[in-house]
Amino acid sequence: METLGWYIPPVAATDYVRYVQGGGGPSALESYDGHTFKVEHVGATLSYNNVVYELQEFHLHSLSEHTFNGEHYDLEIQFVHNTKEAFARNKILVVSAFFQVAAGHGSAVFIRDLVSAIPRLRSTPTALVPVDFAQVAQAVMIGDLPHRGSNDKVLGNDKGFTKFGVNGKDFTPNFKNYMAYEGSFTAPPCYQGVQWLLLRNPLYIYGTHSQKSAR
Repeated sequence: METLGWYIPPVAATDYVRYVQGGGGPSALESYDGHTFKVEHVGATLSYNNVVYELQEFHLHSLSEHTFNGEHYDLEIQFVHNTKEAFARNKILVVSAFFQVAAGHGSAVFIRDLVSAIPRLRSTPTALVPVDFAQVAQAVMIGDLPHRGSNDKVLGNDKGFTKFGVNGKDFTPNFKNYMAYEGSFTAPPCYQGVQWLLLRNPLYIYGTHSQKSAR
């Protein structure tokens, strides 16, 4: 299994201006409408199957569009990439991270930043969401909760398992713990030939944050 990870150019981590906009505008480097966050200017890339993909944007979906053992997660973030490499079998790659509401646990900083900006979105670009993509990448490529998937056992805690799957001592970070399949986009026009990578370990999210990001 390939190790996943975004490469973020050093200049992107220190120098880019973080803007958010609601209805468009040519001067914004970032665009966020409460559902889609466009981040192509960051220049983040991810290599998979010897193909370099460029990150374009990420989408928030609540409930998750994917299910595991017939169950939805409370939130799914889809990181959408494309490539111009002519030999690539799949021109589009999407990395999905999943989020689970759990009592006593809050949201990652970038989730709190995104949700807090929703009521303040305007058509004129303003510096409202200081999202650090390096922080986003680190959080989603590790995960918080042990995964729950088709190969997991559901046993009592005395057996060393949680309701989500294996316990913390057997935890494998997302960058080495994911599922891959070829499919299509989940929304019209349902473009075919999409490479999906589903990160198996979900992250915690506060309940109201999941509800506010519902789309």
